[in-house]
Amino acid sequence: MTFDLSELAIDHFLPLLDERSPECIDGINPDHRRVVRMSARATLSRIARSDALYHDLAHTMSVVLAGLDILRGKQILDGGVTSSDWMHMCVALLCHDVGYVRGICRQDRPPEYIVSQSGDTVSLSPGASDAALTPYHVDRGKIFAREYLATFPDLELDRITAAIEATRFPCVDKALTKNPEREPSLVQAADLIGQFGDPNYLRKANALFHEFVEARIAEEKGYTSAVDLTTRYPTFYWKMIRPSLSAALDYLAQTARGRTWIAGLSMHVHIEEHREPRSGPQR
Repeated sequence: MTFDLSELAIDHFLPLLDERSPECIDGINPDHRRVVRMSARATLSRIARSDALYHDLAHTMSVVLAGLDILRGKQILDGGVTSSDWMHMCVALLCHDVGYVRGICRQDRPPEYIVSQSGDTVSLSPGASDAALTPYHVDRGKIFAREYLATFPDLELDRITAAIEATRFPCVDKALTKNPEREPSLVQAADLIGQFGDPNYLRKANALFHEFVEARIAEEKGYTSAVDLTTRYPTFYWKMIRPSLSAALDYLAQTARGRTWIAGLSMHVHIEEHREPRSGPQR
């Protein structure tokens, strides 16, 4: 008997989308639940095929769960979260990194892959992995969303693509910092918290480094090994990550599960600042 661990993971993950929805909202619309379930199955099944070493199925699942915990805290602190808000947040988070995966867009013709709404393409060299699409994955995610989600009348595609755009890093939209409680800002924060609050983040630094090498980010940033990512992490966190998280951290602080994300963020900074024992690249 053979089985696919990715399919098992997806099967166990889908019920969490309901279980971790904000408890206080006035019921999840059954149509919205159906949209989220179908979108989740479609996006996660595609991401499960990816050969990117870091931006994989586990990463997207982590980001989605962080986003749901943020949304739950927002409902507790501010109120007003609707079934539609839950649906749009879930779908945007599910799609935020699907653009890494080769072959998901209708105009992908290997080795040529679409990288813009205007039809621009790039040609990947033999041996390239999905990480080679790092510079284009946000635009590709928006293209996929408009192609695949167009059949769901309850979804506002401009709303979804605006949230996906907010995950571009480094952030180019100053309005996100000025409106940290708005949906695009919360999706951006979920992407960052799902990555850097992951208790296994430092252990995965080698995988992320090799993606950076393929995408030529390592050369641009002066990274010579994965240990450069970890030793520079505290400065990177305080300068580049923490300023985008103010509202999201307030929301996460409202629940026990949310506070575990906050603890994870702080733990990695502490470990690297004090050179505590850890899994990951050799110091």
